[in-house]
Amino acid sequence: MIAAVCFALLAIKQDEDIPAVVDRIDCPSQVILPMQDSARQAPVINLEIGGKTYHFALDTGATGGRISPAIVESLGLKPVGVVRAGDPSGKNVRDVKIYKVPEIKAGAATLHGVRMMSDDGVAPHGSKAYFDGVIGYAAFHDLLLTLDYPNRQVILTPGGMSKDQVRKSVRYDLEHGIPFLQVQVGKVKIGGHVDSGADGGLAIPSKFKSDMTLDGEPMKVGHARTLFNTVDIYVVKVKDQVSIGGMPLPIHDIELNDLFPVANIGGRVLHKFKVTIYQKKQRILFEQ
Repeated sequence: MIAAVCFALLAIKQDEDIPAVVDRIDCPSQVILPMQDSARQAPVINLEIGGKTYHFALDTGATGGRISPAIVESLGLKPVGVVRAGDPSGKNVRDVKIYKVPEIKAGAATLHGVRMMSDDGVAPHGSKAYFDGVIGYAAFHDLLLTLDYPNRQVILTPGGMSKDQVRKSVRYDLEHGIPFLQVQVGKVKIGGHVDSGADGGLAIPSKFKSDMTLDGEPMKVGHARTLFNTVDIYVVKVKDQVSIGGMPLPIHDIELNDLFPVANIGGRVLHKFKVTIYQKKQRILFEQ
C-alpha cells in the first residue's frame, strides 16, 4: 500500500468552446526541457516569462493553465475574458478570469499570447510541492509533445509522429479537451483522463468496487484536492487484469473515490513511460 498522502490535483478543466489556448508557437527545431526536482508527480519544467525563470507543471489533464497572481501583477496583466472552469466532477464550477501572457519561452520555443487563469494552487508557498503555475498540454497543440519520464525530460518536436510511432500508438478521444482512453479492470470498462497533473495512480469511481475482484478491503490513504473540490482517496488491491487503451499493465493498486464520474490515469502510472502525444491526430504512444 502507498503511504497516506495529501494529493493535490491542479488540473483546470475548461469548456470545449473556449478560444485557442495559444495564438501561435515558434519552434524551429526540437527542444528538450529537463524535468525539475519536485515533490509532485507532475513533470515540472522551467519557463521564462518577462525575463525571469519560473517552475511550471505540465498538465495533460488541463487544456488551459494557471499562473500565480504574483506573475500577473509583475507583468501588469489585465483580464481578457471569463470562462467556466472546474474539475471532472462538475461540482463547484465557477467563472474565472483569463489573462493573456504575451510571451512564454520554453527553451528555444516561444509561445505567443498564452491564455491562463490566475491562482496560487493548493500547495503552500515555499513548500517542495509548490510551483509558479500550470501549463496545459494544449498549449503545445502544434508540436509533438513527449513526456519522457524515465529520462526526466520533456521534448517538443515540430511535426508529427513517424509511421512507426503511429503504428504503435492508440487513438484517444477528447472529453473537455482532455485525452480520454478506455480503462478496463476485470469486467469494469470506463473512460479515463490521461492526467499528468494528478499525483495519484489509476483511479476508478467507487461505485465500481463490487464489479472488481478485490484482494482485501479498501484503505483510506489520504485525500485529493483540485482547485474546486476535495475528496477522500481509498486504495485497494485487485486480482483483475488492468489495461489502459487496450494495453495490459502490471497495475495491482486501484484508487477509489466518490467524486469523479470517470477514471483518472495519474502520474504514478505515467511516470513509468515515455508518453508521446500527437494532438493534431489524437494519437498517444506509451513506451517503456
